[in-house]
Amino acid sequence: MAKVQCCCTVCRQYGPKGRQWYTYFEALDLGIFMWSYAALLSMMLSAGTSIAPYEFLKLVNLVPWTAAMADSIENTLVIAMLVRYPELTTALAPYAAAASRLKWQLLVLSASAVGGVGLYCLGVAARRVSQQKQPKPAAGGQQQRKQPKKQR
Repeated sequence: MAKVQCCCTVCRQYGPKGRQWYTYFEALDLGIFMWSYAALLSMMLSAGTSIAPYEFLKLVNLVPWTAAMADSIENTLVIAMLVRYPELTTALAPYAAAASRLKWQLLVLSASAVGGVGLYCLGVAARRVSQQKQPKPAAGGQQQRKQPKKQR
């Protein structure tokens, strides 16, 4: 209940002009920023998980989009609170706070997955390089000499 009262206090302190500007900011976030970070994180994860050994790991690139959906719910509720102040503020504030927590948890998970996938890709690349540097034995376990070409 303390968070709801705090939200009401903040909305009151913004005043009508401050609430209007904050609504514009939330609309901009709703239209541009969240889709940008979701696309960027998803592309980074898709590039890394393309070499994933298990098919289900390729679904990890959906986590940033889930975070973007939680962000859109949060922004929509905040806009509704700002536009309809003081009517819906106390009713919507707990839901906006829950959407915000979910968004940040999913973003931390996404960023951690990007780091983990990046390290996995580095490990795969290092293994491939080390395998290329080792000479491959010929059939029968002996090195074959190159036969000189016959001249005609």
